[in-house]
Order: sequence, then structure tokens, then C-alpha cells
Amino acid sequence: MSWDRNHMTASPEHNHIANDNIVHGDKRLSAFGRLVHALGTSTNGTPRSRIVAASLLLGLISMDVNGHAAASTNLFYFFGRICISVYDLQQDHAPRIRDDLSDIVAPQLEQATKQLNKRLSVLSRPNCIKPNDRRFDSQLSLELFVKRQTITVGGNEFNLAIVGGSSSNGRGPLSDYELQPTVLIERHAITESAIGEALVQYVKRAVLPIMKN
Repeated sequence: MSWDRNHMTASPEHNHIANDNIVHGDKRLSAFGRLVHALGTSTNGTPRSRIVAASLLLGLISMDVNGHAAASTNLFYFFGRICISVYDLQQDHAPRIRDDLSDIVAPQLEQATKQLNKRLSVLSRPNCIKPNDRRFDSQLSLELFVKRQTITVGGNEFNLAIVGGSSSNGRGPLSDYELQPTVLIERHAITESAIGEALVQYVKRAVLPIMKN
């Protein structure tokens, strides 16, 4: 891709890559990322070129699969996969990665997401795309947690578990400050099955409705 003061030209190879990624669902973000990189490294910095660059980016964001302008852009539009990680915290600064829980949660969420978006797949952390894979930027990372404590109320001890999560690359509506956690309180020990179910229900309540917007 090359730039001068009045024109932007793209080679047939660049056009082919961009069009191919826009048409095929989970590769759209890859095209977007490459275009951002190309604009950032190739633009000569003139006001005109910056306006053209901004217009191109806004146009790409507002296009749907068929190339038509969309009324609004869904957060999940750019992602083809959701990567589920689960962290278990029972004392400060000592979180444990719970792949066994992510293995339980992911298949159940897969069924729910397919009802809303057939092209989205849900993976547990061990099966997620790794950062060195070119498809990594089409993967939404959803980091769930369970924080356990023992509290005393009226002289009685209760087991408390706070279940929640956020996305490191989703931001916005999937940020910590926008999502309410789920709280479990039991006189007896909270079972792992109850924790797994709470994680699933949390995602269904706090995350999946965003896919409908």
C-alpha cells in the first residue's frame, strides 16, 4: 500500500487480502488490524491523508458481512471465537488457573452462543488460539474468576463465593466496571458443581445479552 499527497493506491494483493477477510466472518478483525498497521506505517502525516485514513477505518467498522452499512456495530462482530479462562482466588495474590472449570463452562456456553451467533465458537483455555497464531486477533478473551471467603454474620460462619469476569480485549461493555458479579452464600461448603453453574449463569446474564444488541 502506498500513499502520496493526493492519492492512496493499494496493490491487488492487499485488496484481495482485505476483501477476503471482510467476507469471511472470523477473519474480519485481521483485515482491520492489518489496515490499521498499514495506515500507521505508510501515511505521510498530511491532514488530507489522515482524513482519508479515518474515513477508511470508520467505513470498515460500519460494514456488515455483505458489505452494507450497518446501523450499529455489535461487539462480537469482529470475533469468531471466545476463549474462556477461569481463575480461583482463595487468598490474596495466589490465584489458581482452573482449566477443569473452563472445560466445564465452555461447552455449555457454546450451546448458548450458537443460538445467538452460529459462527461463534467457545473454547476452554487449553484449546484457545495462542498469541503466535495469525488468527489470535479474532479471538475474544473472557477471563472469569471465583473469589472465595469465609465470613461471620451474627456469630455464624458462612462460605462466600463471588463469581464474575471481564474481557482484556473486549473492554467497553465487558470491562470490570460495567459488569456485576454473582454472589453465592452457603452455611456449608460451596460445591464445585455450584461454582461451575454460577460461572455459566454469570456469562449468560452479563455477557451474552450484549450479542443481541
